[in-house]
Amino acid sequence: MLEIERKFLIDVIPNTFTYFKAVKITQYYVPKSNIFIRFRKSEILEFFDTNIDLNNIIEKDFSVYTTKYEQIIKSDGSKIRSEFTTAIDENLFEFISENESNYKIEKYRFYFYDENSIECTLDLYTNINLKKIEVEFDSEFDCDNYTIPNWFGLEVTEDKKYRDYNIAIK
Repeated sequence: MLEIERKFLIDVIPNTFTYFKAVKITQYYVPKSNIFIRFRKSEILEFFDTNIDLNNIIEKDFSVYTTKYEQIIKSDGSKIRSEFTTAIDENLFEFISENESNYKIEKYRFYFYDENSIECTLDLYTNINLKKIEVEFDSEFDCDNYTIPNWFGLEVTEDKKYRDYNIAIK
């Protein structure tokens, strides 16, 4: 499957920001040269108050609704990459977490719709001061013709230092 996406940094989350889904993500990476292998735990969250300060999320703000585990393999590239996702069980994820603990990221992901009704994600990283928006597309044409909302920051789609893999191996 092809993943077609653009990535943007963000400094300030607008006061009018609303989301429809929240996930706490823990990912471990297996170092490899030309493909990227990650193991992900996604905890679907239920927040007790929808008016929380997204810059200061704490565990008491939410409960975990459900959890899923996946292995994701991606090719090299930037805007367009091959991606394969397979469900795994908790035991395999825990084994990986015990053996690849040096290559880890944790983040909160908020799903929202932009001003053009395009689904986007806002990632807030817990281990570094980074806020990143990702927008996935069905076609390269849609990707190239996307109207960027004015509150999105610098585009980093082509900057490999903002890949989760590179953040994890630092």
